[in-house]
Amino acid sequence: MTVGPAYLAYFDGQLTALRRMAYLLCGDGDQADDLVQETVTKVYAR
Repeated sequence: MTVGPAYLAYFDGQLTALRRMAYLLCGDGDQADDLVQETVTKVYAR
């Protein structure tokens, strides 16, 4: 499965905000990164 350039550009622009929100939800940087990665992957799969 190939990731399209529009998808990459959108999430690249939103990554900082997504990581910040995830950190506020779980309080741990590593868990926040994992949460963002899972979320971005699930969104792409849909």
